[in-house]
Amino acid sequence: MCSTDSPVSVDPNPAHKRRWSLEQPPYMRIVLLCKDVSVNSRVGNFMLCRSAFETESSPDDLHCCERVRGKHMTLINCPHLLQHNLSSHHITQTLRECVSLSHPGPHVIILIFKHDDECSREDQEHVEMILNSFSDSVYEHTLVLTTHHSPHTHVNDNIQEIIRKCLNKHYRLEKNSSPSKFNETLENIVQMNSGGHLMCEDQFLTMMQLTEESDVVKLNVVVCGSDRRLKSFISKLMLNESSRRSELRSDCVMKREMEVCGRLINLLELPDLFNTSLSDDELMRQTLCCLSLCHPGVHVFLFIIPHHSLTDEHKAEMQEIHRIFSSRIRSHMMILIMQKSEDTPAELDDVTQSVIKRYAAQNHFVHPNTQVSTLLERIQQMIEDNRAASFTTQTFLYEQMKKMKDEEMKTQILLPDLSEMR
Repeated sequence: MCSTDSPVSVDPNPAHKRRWSLEQPPYMRIVLLCKDVSVNSRVGNFMLCRSAFETESSPDDLHCCERVRGKHMTLINCPHLLQHNLSSHHITQTLRECVSLSHPGPHVIILIFKHDDECSREDQEHVEMILNSFSDSVYEHTLVLTTHHSPHTHVNDNIQEIIRKCLNKHYRLEKNSSPSKFNETLENIVQMNSGGHLMCEDQFLTMMQLTEESDVVKLNVVVCGSDRRLKSFISKLMLNESSRRSELRSDCVMKREMEVCGRLINLLELPDLFNTSLSDDELMRQTLCCLSLCHPGVHVFLFIIPHHSLTDEHKAEMQEIHRIFSSRIRSHMMILIMQKSEDTPAELDDVTQSVIKRYAAQNHFVHPNTQVSTLLERIQQMIEDNRAASFTTQTFLYEQMKKMKDEEMKTQILLPDLSEMR
């Protein structure tokens, strides 16, 4: 392989350079809870007036950011949480992720029941246990929604008791219900709480401690890059899947978790950061969301590129990732070079080599027949080289604040001394 170090032809000051905002969350953050994944997703799609969530199976992503009637709305579609067959570890993990995605806290929790639900006393106690895990004041922010029935249909007595605890906040969703009217109901709940959100900090810390005490050790992997097809290939390889839906959303963090080769892999796909329609604040939230779902931190960022010469888009995406996450991401970045077959010569042009050398600690070749065990060995070696350190949310926020302080100092240096101009 040639080792010539050529200059990297990437604009160091892209025209759309962003200044992150750490204090402007979306207008409303909403958590959807239901035993039935399909019903949960349909209610979310009803609110957004489009098919944002899969309804036939469990959604891959837990949340969706949208602009509704000119205002931001974040829906956290929390599948299965109300089911009884979950382990305490699974409940803890899902609650922690839900709290992270709705940070600093949800404005409204929508508790969804079908009109014919047989809600037993045991079901009621389980629902209340889940709600109380968020906060002691959870009922002030919770709305009970019952689906598709006539006004004369009797609601189960145990559901009625939950409605009473939620200060009688109940919405009957009927076939002719209007999304705009329902969203007005949610806005009224926010106004009743003086615009405040649910405070979940104490519960969140408790859940983190429970997670840390668990014997389950997860490998946190983030797949990134500008080519969705290549990202899909790596996700499919990492999770050892024989099939995966071909159309991936480009504006949302995608999360999958599976045990492969004796390791529990927590895999996330980061949306495009350079060519994106997301606003600065939305993109910042996606980045923080990705990190928060990788407690205690990301072990490796996998950036996959084609074997042939890099396009300007690949270079710009790599630079943007490096700029957003800071230079500290380099020791956790592994570039995977996609070959057409294992017989393809392992040669790279000078520019590609220079880009790799600048932005990543390691690079490896992969092809359609690469074994997941081989890739896991390479990742494990990288983790050992990093002494098991990971890229955490705290690292990210620290680098962002340091960047803002540096920019402020530069501004002060460039500004003239007005007292001397008088």
